[in-house]
Amino acid sequence: MKISDHGTPIKFEAISIKSGDASGSPAGHARDSADPSGTDRVVLSPRAREHLEARKALNTIPDIDRTKVDEVSAAVAQGVYRVDPHQVADHMVNAMISNASLFV
Repeated sequence: MKISDHGTPIKFEAISIKSGDASGSPAGHARDSADPSGTDRVVLSPRAREHLEARKALNTIPDIDRTKVDEVSAAVAQGVYRVDPHQVADHMVNAMISNASLFV
């Protein structure tokens, strides 16, 4: 996504507050602090914090089920892995039906 200064404004779920600014006004509109070395901080909304926690939890789950991959690889190597074409076709049709709204 390209972000620019013109066009539709983007709504962020966090606000930036200048330290020493009790008004809580958004960044760029904060009063000058009496402390010239004051730092900015970002306060996340509860929804943004939930999203962050969910993302952290998802990052702990591996993308690949290594045990399953090893089982299938061994079955293929031994020549005992069989595919039921009717089951594959059923899954394909069900996927198409459940995703039909994407093609309208």
